[in-house]
Amino acid sequence: RGAGPQCTCYDSSYERVLRQCTSPCPLPEPGEEVADDEGVCDAATGQCSDGEGSPGGDITQRYLLYDVKMGEGFNLQREVFPRMGWVVARLNEAVRRRCGGGYGRGRCAEWVLVLPPWCHVVHWWTGTAHVPWREFFDSDALRSPNISVLEFDEYAAKAGGPYIDLVVSHTDARLNRDERFGRRGRFHGWAKSLDACGAKHLPKSEWVEAESRWRVAYAGNCDRGVLAREHRCGAVSSSQGDDFVDLLTAAAASFGSVLLKRGDGVSPASSAELDALGLREAMLFAEPIRRAGDNYIASRLRGAPYLAVHCRRTDFLRVRTGTTPGPEAIAAQVNDALENHGLQAVFVATDAPDDLHEPLAALVRGSVHFLQDDPGVVDALAHPGRRAAVEMWIAARAKAFIGTQESRFTSHIQLERSWLGHPRATSEREFCKQWPAERGLCKAPAYRHSGRRGSQHKAYWHGGEL
Repeated sequence: RGAGPQCTCYDSSYERVLRQCTSPCPLPEPGEEVADDEGVCDAATGQCSDGEGSPGGDITQRYLLYDVKMGEGFNLQREVFPRMGWVVARLNEAVRRRCGGGYGRGRCAEWVLVLPPWCHVVHWWTGTAHVPWREFFDSDALRSPNISVLEFDEYAAKAGGPYIDLVVSHTDARLNRDERFGRRGRFHGWAKSLDACGAKHLPKSEWVEAESRWRVAYAGNCDRGVLAREHRCGAVSSSQGDDFVDLLTAAAASFGSVLLKRGDGVSPASSAELDALGLREAMLFAEPIRRAGDNYIASRLRGAPYLAVHCRRTDFLRVRTGTTPGPEAIAAQVNDALENHGLQAVFVATDAPDDLHEPLAALVRGSVHFLQDDPGVVDALAHPGRRAAVEMWIAARAKAFIGTQESRFTSHIQLERSWLGHPRATSEREFCKQWPAERGLCKAPAYRHSGRRGSQHKAYWHGGEL
């Protein structure tokens, strides 16, 4: 019997899977429970479920909910939405194949993606109150991909509360046949014990007698969590998306709504596949955020072309010492970019404005601007996540941009700039540790640039070649 995948290799910023080695083994063992497209079948008895299970044959939609592990920031969590959207798209492709090209009831029910609320998020220091995605992103754009999308509060209204049929934790540990059941394709089956997923990976849960359900921690420890009929540990062969498609297809035999814990553990499909579904470009910032950013540009930057930079400090000063420059090196590279692009002003997005305001004002040969310079904007955007989004929007609309190496905040600004139509040459530069740098300009990986304008960003398209 093989041991499944042996390694997954990412780029230095842990954004992109570069290589993954996967064994073609193991094959099903004699007498092992297997599944087909009609439902779950037991090889020993030949008995099969009808593929519709406990939700009944009248359901017209199935729901995939997900969350990410605690401690992940805003921009990594954004990246999981397209990954889960791809999984839903694959599930629906299979539904349409077996149901004459459309959706219907029972086995032909459409899968719908449910977005988790934003509760406790690192760097924001927010609490457990639910904040919907529409606070940060345009609702119409979020629903523009080729899948159906709901926010959690919308799902809860349909379900009559925070009710879930099944919560799934997952593991890629190799389980013996007698430790699992219900294998399907790359999904090795359900572990007979939750402990197979490892105690540190299991969410907090408690039995609620009045509801006859498990209350399970959800998203960033959101208020009340979810109430689930069952909690299972699923064994997959790898982190690849197809493994989870098989897992969820198996779950659909008995459940109408599934919460997949730690969705960040699902490896992303290629950017081309995600973009064909319109998933990445669906995260256009909400109109109030765009308006606040545009007003800042008009008032503080007087509507003139400007340079934007992102200077990540705080933890990067400790964990990214080899690539994070000091104020003098930042100022020198800002001055170089201002001269090269013929600009007179720079907007600075940073997590440490108090540390940079004075040295940059003294060293930069041009006017230096921070979001905090406009108290009206800051006060109007009470949520720290909305303030961060405004900074990203202002940086995305700049004539040129310099980012921080290995920062997801930077990478999402670069992607946003490509959706707006800015040439890659104006977006790929990142701060070097020292300046002048021995090897010339420090640049972002080419894949950060989409290579095309985003359809949801059409009102803001920048002219010229990409």
